[in-house]
Amino acid sequence: MKKAIAAAAAVAVTLLTLVGCSTASAEKPAPSKTTKLPKKSAPKKEGGNEVVDFGQAVEHNGVRVSIKPVKRAVSGEFDQPAGKGYVELAMSVRNGAKQQIDASQLTIVCTINEGQDQAEEVFGASKLGNYDARILLPGQTAELTRGCVVPKGEQDLQVSAQGGEGTAMWKGTVK
Repeated sequence: MKKAIAAAAAVAVTLLTLVGCSTASAEKPAPSKTTKLPKKSAPKKEGGNEVVDFGQAVEHNGVRVSIKPVKRAVSGEFDQPAGKGYVELAMSVRNGAKQQIDASQLTIVCTINEGQDQAEEVFGASKLGNYDARILLPGQTAELTRGCVVPKGEQDLQVSAQGGEGTAMWKGTVK
């Protein structure tokens, strides 16, 4: 450490000698015309406007949501639409915010064919699409089930969830 300080002092003395600096000079040094470059920063993620893989959680203002495909099935005769192949989605919502939230305000939109076509959501007599009207107090969690029409053979699925101030999107393949 002492060697490094001594070396730095020697370099400083050498520079002062080469530049010819003198404290007796009446002239003020010219102001520096160096332009400061902006600091590079990591790209900002706008809360809730993220694209993640199925199963990953997204958190915005303390509310944590995750969506994952669970299974393929065919909608029943009392479902809307009836007799369509769909993918069942498990959605978990955890309220980590300081205020209560309305679970029914969380809506989803499914797209297939690499985001080109909107897939119809399945509603009905089963547990699918029956929006949970519960109010979640801070710390509470709701497990919701949704379904989107995804034709047999189509494996690409994107699901966006919107509620409150942000939108998050999950994407991936379904079996």
